[in-house]
Amino acid sequence: MLKPLHALLRKNHQNSQPKAEQKVDFDLTKQAVQAEQKEDLPWFTPNLRVLPHYERLNQEIINYVKFAQLTVEEKLARDDLVSRISKQINLVIKAEVHAYGSYASDLASYYSDIDIGVESDQKIPLHVMMRINQLLTETIGKCQYIQAKVPIIRGTCMTTLIDFDISFNNVGDTLKDVQNALKVNPIERALILVIKAFLRQRGLNTPHTGGISGHILTQMVQAYQQNRLSIFPYPLKENLKFATSLMEFFELYGVLFNSKQVYILRNLSDKLEFRCRGDKIYYQVENQNQLVIITMTNNVAKDIAGGAYNFRTIRLSFEVNYFSLQQKSGQESILQKLISVDQFGRFTREKSILMSKSIDQSMDDSSSRSVVLDFEKIVNVDSDDEESEEKPAAKPKVSPGRSLFMSQYGKKSRFDLD
Repeated sequence: MLKPLHALLRKNHQNSQPKAEQKVDFDLTKQAVQAEQKEDLPWFTPNLRVLPHYERLNQEIINYVKFAQLTVEEKLARDDLVSRISKQINLVIKAEVHAYGSYASDLASYYSDIDIGVESDQKIPLHVMMRINQLLTETIGKCQYIQAKVPIIRGTCMTTLIDFDISFNNVGDTLKDVQNALKVNPIERALILVIKAFLRQRGLNTPHTGGISGHILTQMVQAYQQNRLSIFPYPLKENLKFATSLMEFFELYGVLFNSKQVYILRNLSDKLEFRCRGDKIYYQVENQNQLVIITMTNNVAKDIAGGAYNFRTIRLSFEVNYFSLQQKSGQESILQKLISVDQFGRFTREKSILMSKSIDQSMDDSSSRSVVLDFEKIVNVDSDDEESEEKPAAKPKVSPGRSLFMSQYGKKSRFDLD
């Protein structure tokens, strides 16, 4: 029997619809993908041309989230891949194999790879990793063993062309990362999906080249949201909340955030805060990098952003595009200034859909359970959340965050009017 820990990390997506309905849904999904392939910008429709600038950007973000997030068919194909990899690894060594990262946190996009963790009671020696690498190459797809601080096996499934990274790390840290990421609200989810694509298309998303990983990006987005009213002390308008949040994120980390003087801390209460470099917690970390995000575990400080040594370039990119988004764009897409369609990811999506059909056919109906992908949940805030966002604090206290950035904003967003 699996421990609750692994139950969280090893969710299975299945489809228990009647076969006739599955066939209809499959055909509709396939047609939608084929239709998207004929369009350069699936999230931009002609009716958006008449909308004011920031309202248009807001709706484009909503549409992009619907387009980019994984469909049930894609989840089925990824679950099947993780299952097949797990079986091959357990032929070599007894271990718990699970997905983590963006896929386990429901923050993956159609182009995302899968992060897979391997947990074993015994230390896994190099020759065992090499044997696993060889076996996966023979059965799953081409793989490569990469020697790093945390050794990984990187590969690509020959059937779906989905990339995967297998690491042999501490499952406790993995679980905490997944739990934190699962707490994201709809605005945070939209920001993560859009900015992740923005970074990817500029080659700024890979940690070993100094970029920002999805894990680091999640901390930055959550830090912005948790401290928003101390920096931007006005409520979000419902019809502009996604556009305004994107603009504010770019302004915060591209213009206001001085990484030489400020760092981000996830404290023992699991809250993120902006703090001045030079305090006692900061000096518990050995290396002071361009971007510092410290997490506290059992009173031990750990910098999780040490790999982002190219942050100054990333910050400049945020700044340039912050001002670019303010420029009126006629009747064209505004979001296309930031992102375009990942064509290889699109091809992977089509392969996954075709793969999922064969998976469905081999599944026992009695053991299946329905999984419904609720697009509206991702782009709509619950009424309680809306009420809390619409009500500004009567007299917001000046927090360390605001004093650090010296923001001088009134109670109204600068993006309310065109």
